[in-house]
Amino acid sequence: WMYFHRDGVQQYYIDAELVERSHTITRNGKHVGTLHGRMIPQEPSYLILNIDLSTRWGWPSCRESPTCNCCNDCTDPACLECYPAFPNGTADTSVNFKQWLVDLCKDLPA
Repeated sequence: WMYFHRDGVQQYYIDAELVERSHTITRNGKHVGTLHGRMIPQEPSYLILNIDLSTRWGWPSCRESPTCNCCNDCTDPACLECYPAFPNGTADTSVNFKQWLVDLCKDLPA
């Protein structure tokens, strides 16, 4: 159980007992460990979980087209180019939408 108090203190309860000190943990009467006082993490855990669980988190959105693919592989030259298309379907090579990836790949170790 977890309760929030008006003074902003966040505390855990186990079997309706406040967990603010160490508790001996037993199984069938044998000591198996100690549960120390708990505190809710102050860092944004949702961000850590999102980074860890999502394969596309933080990457720019991408729409496949004949002049642009959605891969982000530094070792594949085709992945380092993404150009806007002219109305006739040809690529405008004056602007590379993946220049950020080219620059990032240069900074990464080989």
